[in-house]
Amino acid sequence: MAMKEISLVYLSQGAHKTGGYLHESFFFESLSKELGNRYHIHASAKRLNKNVSGLAGYLKLILWYARQANAQIQVVPLRGGLPSAFCNKANNHFTLVVIHAEAQPYSSFLLRLYYQLFIWLKKQGLFSRCKLVVIHSYWKTFFEKKGIAGEDILVFPNFFDTAYYKQFSEPVKKKQVHLGMPDQKLDAGIFKLAEKLSLAGYDCYFSASDKEMKLPVLDFYRVAYFESSEAYLKEMACSLCTIQMPAIAEGWSRVAHESMLVGTPVIGYDKGGLGQLLKESGSAIVHDVEQAFQFITAGKFTLPDDSFINKYDTSMAPVYAKQITDTLHL
Repeated sequence: MAMKEISLVYLSQGAHKTGGYLHESFFFESLSKELGNRYHIHASAKRLNKNVSGLAGYLKLILWYARQANAQIQVVPLRGGLPSAFCNKANNHFTLVVIHAEAQPYSSFLLRLYYQLFIWLKKQGLFSRCKLVVIHSYWKTFFEKKGIAGEDILVFPNFFDTAYYKQFSEPVKKKQVHLGMPDQKLDAGIFKLAEKLSLAGYDCYFSASDKEMKLPVLDFYRVAYFESSEAYLKEMACSLCTIQMPAIAEGWSRVAHESMLVGTPVIGYDKGGLGQLLKESGSAIVHDVEQAFQFITAGKFTLPDDSFINKYDTSMAPVYAKQITDTLHL
């Protein structure tokens, strides 16, 4: 008997391939492999390599997603949620919307409005074959409290090839502190902390892959630009610790997780998925700049054990992918 044919597409957009893109694309690959165990799969990925802004930009983006929504299963980020879900409602196809966190205060007004509209329509039961894919059970609970049915929220964590990261581990550390990446999520306290640490003799740096990431030029930190992920991981592995101090409820924090995997401990705030990451890994949670400074200067660093590391290894992805495909009833 011939295997049933299933079409699957991953649609995305953006000028840069962020941590969110890495999570979404690996989810798409894992889903394709799992479905391939039972069906004949036609899988493809399409990407619009530019950012959008303004009402005209969003309308064009909505039209682009709508034109591409012709597979039996669409995997899309939040911006593709509305057009894909509307199109799939008409043709009885599935939409899997990957949402890493809620829309943040620093996001554009249009994105926040779009997010609120999508969540409201989903709560009204308009998109019965549309499911949310979140990065951690923390966000499943969060969206359940927003009024979305639990069976419509699926969990697929950030997975890592832990053996790959382990090769960068460096037991001999420099007297330097990794401040994370320069972006809109930062709490202003990170600059006060960097100043205090610099005066205490620590070399503080932000890591960036793109020179468009701008920060004020100040004497007590530097911005290191890395042309490859390998160079970035090597430098982070030589650091005493990585600081994660977001002003918002972070989705998970790929930077923090990667830091742990290369053997560099993390100190951070208990906010959103980041807080869950720090708790699960047994990492240091601080509440303000002074406490972070005391932890670092006292060397109060902790690293996760193997049970945490193995929990998010790529070898676990098929388990989650199967749980998700089982809910689709294709």
